[in-house]
Amino acid sequence: MIIRVLHESMKPSLIFENNKILFFKDINYAFFSISNHSFFSHKFLKVFKNYINKNLEIVVMPYEGQPFQNHLISYLKEKTNVKTIGYIHSPPLAFPSNFVKKKFSPSKIVINGEDQSKCFINHLGWNKKDIRLSESNRFLKKKTNFSKKIFLPLNIDSEDIILNSLRFLMENLGIYLKDFEVKNHPVAKNSKKNIIMIKKINYLIKNQKFIKNSNYKTVAVFIGASGGIIEALERGYKVIQVCEIPIFHAYSNKIWTSIKSKQLTDNIFTYSLVKKGSLIKLGNQPKNLNKFFIN
Repeated sequence: MIIRVLHESMKPSLIFENNKILFFKDINYAFFSISNHSFFSHKFLKVFKNYINKNLEIVVMPYEGQPFQNHLISYLKEKTNVKTIGYIHSPPLAFPSNFVKKKFSPSKIVINGEDQSKCFINHLGWNKKDIRLSESNRFLKKKTNFSKKIFLPLNIDSEDIILNSLRFLMENLGIYLKDFEVKNHPVAKNSKKNIIMIKKINYLIKNQKFIKNSNYKTVAVFIGASGGIIEALERGYKVIQVCEIPIFHAYSNKIWTSIKSKQLTDNIFTYSLVKKGSLIKLGNQPKNLNKFFIN
C-alpha cells in the first residue's frame, strides 16, 4: 500500500482526495499512516525486533513519551515479558502531560527530584512503587552560565507579547537588556521567524536608556515553554519567564511545590526555589546504566 507524501501547504481536501482509497479500505490505517510520527514508529519497531530474543530481560530508554517509544513499549508488553524502564532525563515543564500514565507507559521510571515524584503521583497517575529517585545523569554539578541571557523558544506565537514584555522589563524593572545576549533555540537556528525576532529584540534594546537595577545582575529571561527554567533555578539563577500562553507555559506551585512564583503582568512571571534539589538533584558524575536496573 502506498501513501502519497504531500507538501504541508496542500489543502486538507487534496490530502483526502489523494488518499481516499485508504479511508474506505481501513479508516484506522489511513489516519495513523499519514502521520510521520506513526510512520517512524513502525519503522523503528521493525528494526528493534531484530534485538528481541529470549535473553532480553530489560529495555532501558531515555523516555519523553514520544510515539515511537510508546509503540515499542506497547509491543513489548503485549508480545513479550521484557520489562521497560524509562529514564526521565528532561527538566520538568509547566505541565508534563506527555508523561500521563498510560497502558503503554514504561513499567517503571527513574526521575531526578522529589517534586517530580509528587507531580507524577498526584497529577499524572503513577504509583509510588513504580518510581525511583536518582540524581541526574544529565545535569551535573558543573558551572553553567545562564546570567544575562534571553532564551528564545522553538516556536514563536506572538511577537507583540514578547516585545511588549521585554519593554516592560526595561522600563518598569530597570533591567538593562543591553548587557544581555539573545540565544536562539538550537533547533530553530535556521528558522526565519526566530531570526527576525532576534533582530527585532536587538533593535528594541539598542535604544534603551541607561537604567540599571542591581537586583537583576544574575537574571535569565526565558520566552515561552522551556525546561531550561528549572535548570537555571537549580543552579542558583533568578529567572523571569515571558509566557505567550500562560495557561500552558507558566509554572504553578500547585503542581511544583518547591517553586515560588510571582506574576508581574498577564504574561510575565518570576520564579525562585523554596528548596534546591527538589526539582533536579544535580549529579556528581554520569552513572553506568546498570544503576537504573530496578528489580
